[in-house]
Amino acid sequence: MKFEEGDVVLLDGRVELYNDKPQLKVTNLLKVDGYETGDFLPKTSKDVDKLFDYIKSIEIQNPYLRSLLASFFKDEEFVSLFKKSPAAKSLHHCYLGGLVEHTYEVIKICEIVCEIFPQIDREFLLTGAVLHDIGKMEELRFTRILDYTDEGRLIGHIIMGERVVREKMLSIPGFPKNLKMRMSHLLLSHHGEYEWGSPKRPKTLEACALHYVDNLNAQVNRFIQIIEKEKDKNWADYDKLLERHIYIGEQVEE
Repeated sequence: MKFEEGDVVLLDGRVELYNDKPQLKVTNLLKVDGYETGDFLPKTSKDVDKLFDYIKSIEIQNPYLRSLLASFFKDEEFVSLFKKSPAAKSLHHCYLGGLVEHTYEVIKICEIVCEIFPQIDREFLLTGAVLHDIGKMEELRFTRILDYTDEGRLIGHIIMGERVVREKMLSIPGFPKNLKMRMSHLLLSHHGEYEWGSPKRPKTLEACALHYVDNLNAQVNRFIQIIEKEKDKNWADYDKLLERHIYIGEQVEE
């Protein structure tokens, strides 16, 4: 029987010693079906339904931005996939439910940023925070393994997400041209730098805010994942993505 990457198999075998080291000698392999994706992929510990309810509860008075968000929220297929999708393959929130968790956290930080900087268009920024990473839903495949799709590798989530949002904006009668342009720029520039895969660098106040909030949340989550994985150590192993060791230290007893 042939197997593909990501197949789930049931095996029979026995443990033997070879050069004083244990090895598994497989005697039979059988492909199995009828399993849940979450049984073999890591998933968030957060309640994704509550996170999504908060995302939906954002008050948007601008009729065009409100219609834009509603066009996604009323799409049951979109909502289901949004709740399941990871936010990345390896860097941050790289587990089932990671996208809704990341989006919720970005929104919460943006809300605080808007309190500090009232010059920011709050409704516009929060709308962009909701939509900035929806391209991840098609960039990644996560039914059996977590990896990139062909389109994800060739095009990437930034452009894929902007295309989807642009189609929605074009379908809304009277959607202002300038608002469409600013929203497209917000989405296309949220990675901030060309070397980070951003087609454009931020050139508006809201684009600047979204980029730094998105990066803050991603980096903090990356540190948290490392600390939780290696919490019994004083120093985590060298992380190739961050290009450094992370200090964990001893737990302080109260």
